[in-house]
Amino acid sequence: MGDSGEHDAQEVFRYRLSKVVGAAAVSLALLFFLRGLPDNQAQVASVFAFTVLLWATEALPLAVTAIMGTALLVLVAGVDEKSAFKSFGDPIVLLFIGSFTLAKAFEANGLHERIARYVLRQRLATRSPMSSGEKGTVAIFFLVLALWLAPDTANVVLGKDHAWALFVNEHFTNAVAAVVGMALCYIVPARGTESGRVLTWSQGRTIQWGTVMLFGGGLALGDATIQSGLA
Repeated sequence: MGDSGEHDAQEVFRYRLSKVVGAAAVSLALLFFLRGLPDNQAQVASVFAFTVLLWATEALPLAVTAIMGTALLVLVAGVDEKSAFKSFGDPIVLLFIGSFTLAKAFEANGLHERIARYVLRQRLATRSPMSSGEKGTVAIFFLVLALWLAPDTANVVLGKDHAWALFVNEHFTNAVAAVVGMALCYIVPARGTESGRVLTWSQGRTIQWGTVMLFGGGLALGDATIQSGLA
């Protein structure tokens, strides 16, 4: 059994290694053919191709590929380190983190099942009372929704040039609303749950963080292509 497991591990390693080597070969060939491009455009294109090929073939975990591709922008293409890695703190990434956390709270408290039963019009949905965790999750959801709608509401009610409307538009951003919702999921109390809160970190850790890193890496590659003039 041990020999068989070791053999399988070696086969998997060779298989993944072949994908990485193949992606590297393609990116190097692209670098050669595009060597006449100005500045660092050829290098950015090569890193872009290498990263996309690794994503497509799943030679490495998505999160690892995203971070590695960003590091290669610095190492190979000469992109400024702060400029390359700032994409992982982009408001869009924070928006996804908050949204994924809220979705996990729906799942952890069984609210997604209640909604499904309601949509299917089953009687069970109207008979069983909502749990404390479900109520907390719904409250957080509507608060985040209100924060998301606040800028547009302020523009309509007060006018775009009103001082309060300008304040709301500047400070009540989508990313801020999402992060507030994420934090509340770990703060709002809920009876009958594992930690007495709507969501525990052990549950939060099961979120697909690799997908979040994928977005960050994609934004870094996109910014590099624009800044280099390749786009």
